[in-house]
Amino acid sequence: MIPRVIVVLLCAFLVCATVQAQPGRRSRDVKAQTLDLLFPLKVEPEPYFSKMVLRFGDSLSQLAVVVYFGGKSEIIRHRLVGISRTEFNEVTFKAFLDSSLTAQQIAAKTKVEVTRAAIDYDKTLGPALEDLKRVRLSPFLGSRVGLDDVSEFEFWYDTWEESVHYSLVGPFNGAPEDEVTKWMLNFRTKAEGWLKGK
Repeated sequence: MIPRVIVVLLCAFLVCATVQAQPGRRSRDVKAQTLDLLFPLKVEPEPYFSKMVLRFGDSLSQLAVVVYFGGKSEIIRHRLVGISRTEFNEVTFKAFLDSSLTAQQIAAKTKVEVTRAAIDYDKTLGPALEDLKRVRLSPFLGSRVGLDDVSEFEFWYDTWEESVHYSLVGPFNGAPEDEVTKWMLNFRTKAEGWLKGK
């Protein structure tokens, strides 16, 4: 028979492991949970050489850029249609206050437009990533509070073996993480042209 102390410690460890799997307040953030359902982080086909996902809170959209083995690259854009940012924020805040409304229910009623386009790595993505490489960001982020009309920006980069995820509030100016947000906004402008074949 297993002593009670060991059972209690094992349960505490499992609970902590579950909590730590959710960065920050994400496990209680209905908006983030809904966007996770609407904008998938997984891409097909696999395997890929690298994947970068940029989520924009100011436009409720997401860009995924995938580089496959052999050099083929593509960009995938997801964006909400038929609902404004204000309306989406209101419905997700209502769900935060009323636990009977879930992220799954909101996602089931929300439409998403998906656009995919092949891109030339050397002419488009390569130079844009060189700009990103110049950004120096410590994994230790300072604390700050966003008031009024700030948006959340999320950045994922995955090479199968290693990955990074940043959840940033902005736009601000001054902190190193603001350079990532600025780069994301510039990248989105370029990506709109790539999606149109320019």
